[in-house]
Amino acid sequence: MAFFAVIAAGLLLFAVYHVAVTMFFPYPLTYTEGVVAAGIERYVAAAETLYPPISEHPPWLHTPYPPLFYLLSSLVNRGGVPPLQAGRLVSLAAFLAAATALALLAQQHGVKRQYALLATLLFICSPIVLRLSAVAQVDMTGLALALWALLVFRRGGLVSVCMAGILCAGAMLAKPLFIAAPLACFISACLSGKRVAAVFSVALAAGVVAILGVTGIFRNPIGFLFHLVYFNRLPLSAVAAFEISARVIARHILPAVCFMLFASTPVSGTGLLRKAGLAALIALPLTAKTGADGHYLLELIALASFSTAVVLSRIKRPFSNIAAWCLTVQLLLFIPLNPAPVFTRTYGQELIEAGSAALTPRAADREVGDAVSAVIKGTDGPVLCQDIGYLVTAGKPITLQPYQFARQQCTGRWNDAQLVELLATGYFELIIIKFDAFAGDESEYFSPAAIRAMRENYSLLRHIGPYYLLERE
Repeated sequence: MAFFAVIAAGLLLFAVYHVAVTMFFPYPLTYTEGVVAAGIERYVAAAETLYPPISEHPPWLHTPYPPLFYLLSSLVNRGGVPPLQAGRLVSLAAFLAAATALALLAQQHGVKRQYALLATLLFICSPIVLRLSAVAQVDMTGLALALWALLVFRRGGLVSVCMAGILCAGAMLAKPLFIAAPLACFISACLSGKRVAAVFSVALAAGVVAILGVTGIFRNPIGFLFHLVYFNRLPLSAVAAFEISARVIARHILPAVCFMLFASTPVSGTGLLRKAGLAALIALPLTAKTGADGHYLLELIALASFSTAVVLSRIKRPFSNIAAWCLTVQLLLFIPLNPAPVFTRTYGQELIEAGSAALTPRAADREVGDAVSAVIKGTDGPVLCQDIGYLVTAGKPITLQPYQFARQQCTGRWNDAQLVELLATGYFELIIIKFDAFAGDESEYFSPAAIRAMRENYSLLRHIGPYYLLERE
């Protein structure tokens, strides 16, 4: 249908525009980008510092992810690319690899080329996928490795099984959430006989050991386990899990329905992907973790896109026209209707946050970033910044990763008494936050005691977009 073609072409053009703008945006787009970019810097400086010791004294730094993404990004960074852009380049390469793997998986299942391209189209145009396509986060790398593991495993033969085991190791050491492909491959290997199971298991274990060895984890195994296991345990919220899942499903309603049909209908040759889809459902309850968002369901979105191509390819007339209209409606749900929010400039506010709610960074975001970065670079003393990515881009040391340690403060695994004392003594020359501490606002990034210390010992220097810049009195 012409209407479908127009919408699809428009979404693809927007995807290209979004990736291009995001890649060259010089400032962090998410808090996580700052965390990852800071980790890349530490890894390049000395691999064993990726998981630093945590004590009552600063700096307070936490690495919540395994080391593979940092290794890959460090290779780009050593070529002269800044840490933030290095991580984005790795994610972009993974995004393209994941999209390619989906098309190949569909063709591997006997789906015609146009439907294989449909799987890729649905994947690329998903707002969640697009947001993660070119940001310095680990998710897309883990997904790409997982999809290629499924693709390679399904080719058959011991060499392919061995390669799939290594790819599964990479997926888990990019982000442990991507456990679906390893589980599916392991179960299928066991069902194929002891020899296949042994080859896959040995390859998986060897891959894990090799990656941990290359990344220097064996020089600091306690730090690695402390950061990834002990310090990564966060409070859970069933309400948040329901809201995230419902929001993602509502935006991907056709892939969700096709996924359920595909996963619940045994068809010859689809066993591995059905196992992976069912295993990927574990991500739904995991969205209850504090800090989780739609990106936790990235693997489900990819497998649902694949399922849609497979299911729709089997529909015969006269129902094919109905399926085409359903597909068109699904693409309409993907349209990034993020109107620029209307803000009233408050007294003393220099730039309104006109682009802060958009999927793609806008000119207003660039202006805000330029202004905030200029102030940071002009500061000689320590800077406490809520978005630590600004400190990375400005070449300033990081004293605190506020979100992670505020969460640990809530669980009792960390005490911010030393931070409050630093604030009380005016240790930081500049503080940059995204809430009005003087209006009594609360924040999930700082405890009430820390906010009170800011209010009592600092004054407002500037208000730039969403950022409040405080100077010591």
